[in-house]
Amino acid sequence: MDYSYLFTKNDAINYHILTAFNHRDDHVISKRQIAKTNHFTNYQLHKHYELINADLLQVSGQHKSKIVETEELTWHAQNLNDYVLQKVALLYLHRAPLYTGFKFHFFYDNQFTKRQYIDANYMSTSVFYRTLDQLDGALTQNHFLPVNMKPNEAEFITRLRLFQFYNAMYSTGEQPFNELTDQVNSIIDAVQSHVKNGLRPTEITKLATFTRIWLLRMNNGNALPAGLITAVTDSPNRQRLLAQLKPILPDKKEFSDTEFNYFYLFLVSQGFCGQAEMVKTANNFPTIGKLSDQFIRHLKVNEDQQFTVDMTQLKPRLQAIHLRLVTFFIEWPTFSDSRKTKFLAELYPIFNRTVTQMIADLQKNGVIELNELTKTNLYFSYMFALIDSVSQAFNEKPIHICVDFSQGALYTDYVIDSLKTFNSTQLTVDNRLTSQTDIYVSDLYTRQIKLPQVIWANPPTATDWAKIADLILKIRQRRHRCNKN
Repeated sequence: MDYSYLFTKNDAINYHILTAFNHRDDHVISKRQIAKTNHFTNYQLHKHYELINADLLQVSGQHKSKIVETEELTWHAQNLNDYVLQKVALLYLHRAPLYTGFKFHFFYDNQFTKRQYIDANYMSTSVFYRTLDQLDGALTQNHFLPVNMKPNEAEFITRLRLFQFYNAMYSTGEQPFNELTDQVNSIIDAVQSHVKNGLRPTEITKLATFTRIWLLRMNNGNALPAGLITAVTDSPNRQRLLAQLKPILPDKKEFSDTEFNYFYLFLVSQGFCGQAEMVKTANNFPTIGKLSDQFIRHLKVNEDQQFTVDMTQLKPRLQAIHLRLVTFFIEWPTFSDSRKTKFLAELYPIFNRTVTQMIADLQKNGVIELNELTKTNLYFSYMFALIDSVSQAFNEKPIHICVDFSQGALYTDYVIDSLKTFNSTQLTVDNRLTSQTDIYVSDLYTRQIKLPQVIWANPPTATDWAKIADLILKIRQRRHRCNKN
C-alpha cells in the first residue's frame, strides 16, 4: 500500500520520484521527464535533486545511495533498492506533521488532552488542529478505513488496518513505539515457549508489530466488544499462555477474555500454534468451509491430466488461507506486483484458471473486501497452495540449474539461495554441472557448455530474473509437448 499521502508535499514528490527509479531496471530517467511529470521549473528540479540526495545520504549508510546527473541530461539512481526506498519512506513518515496527528488520533486521544499532546510534541496549537482536520480528509480520501463498518466490527477492522500500516512502513527491521519494547519482548518470550522450534525472525517481527498495536489500543481504552471472538476453542495450550500473560499485563481492566482470544486467534491464524490448531479453529468458521469447498469445485471443473492434486494436503492449506482471509489477512509487499503472476499463470494454466475464478467469485459475492493488493497476495497464496499439493507421484521431473560464478563460493552460494526461493516451482539448484543440468547460470560465457546459459555480469536485476523465468517456462512447455506426443 502507498501511504505517501501522509508525507509532506515535497517528501511525497521525492518519494514518487525515487519509486519511479526503483521500477526501472537501468535506474535512469531523463531530467525532462521528471520535470514534465512533476511540473517543475529548472529551479524546482535542482531543489528536489539536492533534497533527494540529502535524504539518501541520511538513510543509506554504507550503501551510499545517491542520484547522479549525467552528461546526457539524465538522472541515474545509484545503489537504490527496495530496502533504501523503505528507509526513505520511514524518514518521511517520521517528520510528517500528519503522522503526529495520526498517532494521537489512533493511540492517545483518550489518554491525553490535545493540550498535553501539543506540548509533548512541540507543535503550535494552530498547526496541530489544522493537522487533525487534514488527517481526517486524507484518511477518508485514501480509504484507510471502510466507510460502512458495523459497530461491533469497527475496532477489529481498525486494528487490522493499523497493523497493515505499521507492517508495511516498518519493513526495514525497526519497530515503532520503543517505550513498549520490554513489555512486548516479555510477551514474545511467553509465546515462544509454546511454539515448536521457536519463531523465525520474520515471525518475531510480525508478532512484535501486532502486539504493539494491540497494547496501544487497549491502553487507549479502545476495547473489543465483549464476546466478539467466539471461534477460539479452549485448550491446555491456551490456558498456559493466558497464565503467562497475566503477570505481564497487570491491572489491565481492558485485558478481557475477548482481548486474549483476539491475541490467541492471531497466533493461530498465522500458524504459530501448529496446523492442527489452525484447522480446528478454521472449522469454527462456517464461511471458511464454504470457501474451501467452492475452491475445490472450481479445481475439479478445470482439472486435467497434467497434475493431480493431493486433496489431503490441499484442504488444510486452503483452510489456513481462508482463516487468515476472514481474520488477519496481511498484504505483503513481496507479493504485491500483479505483473509477476504471469510466470505462474503460464506455467500452471489450469491452476491459474481455478485461482482467477475463485478470486472473481469472492469479489462478486462481497464476502471479503478485496483491493488490488489483496487480490495479488491471495493469488500467490492460492497458487503456492496448489503447487505444493501436487501429488509426488505425478510431479514432473524438476528443472536442474547449475550456478557457477567467477567471484567464488560466497557469491555463488548467494545466487543459489536466491534461486531456491523458487522451490514451489520444482527446481533443483546446485554448483556442479551434471548430466541432468538444464540451465547454466554464470557471469562468464563458456563455449564448452552446450546448454542454455544465463549470464549475469552484475548482481541480478529484475531483467535477469525474467530471463531465467522465461527459460524455465520454455523447458516446461517443451516437456509438456513431448509428454503429449
